[in-house]
Amino acid sequence: MMKLLKYLAVASLFILSLQASTLKHADSYKDALEQGVKENKHVILFAHSPFCPWCRKMEEETLSNEKVIKLLNEKYIFISVDMSLSMDIEDVPPRFLPRGTPTTYVIDPATGEGLFTMRGFKSPKSFLWRLEK
Repeated sequence: MMKLLKYLAVASLFILSLQASTLKHADSYKDALEQGVKENKHVILFAHSPFCPWCRKMEEETLSNEKVIKLLNEKYIFISVDMSLSMDIEDVPPRFLPRGTPTTYVIDPATGEGLFTMRGFKSPKSFLWRLEK
């Protein structure tokens, strides 16, 4: 019985740690804006392409970083937009559809206006520094 309780405790901690390290995503641009207004949070739109090595590097190093995930989950509404999929970009205004990827936009959900843009790969340290300003 004790072994079972210990196993359940370890499994629960493991599940909680996985949940803490998961970046939450909005389902669509429209949903991200609505959620941002409701929660009084800015929207971060990450535009990427599956053919872009810098996008993959950004996903693997920056958007997988525990500190980045924590900040994004707590203070922003995050949406990832695959520029190669029409269903991902259908409700995104053209001004947020860049020619080059990766591009990250910080958007005021109440007005739909871009507050600032980060072009290219950003290390976790650089990304956090910019978002915490």
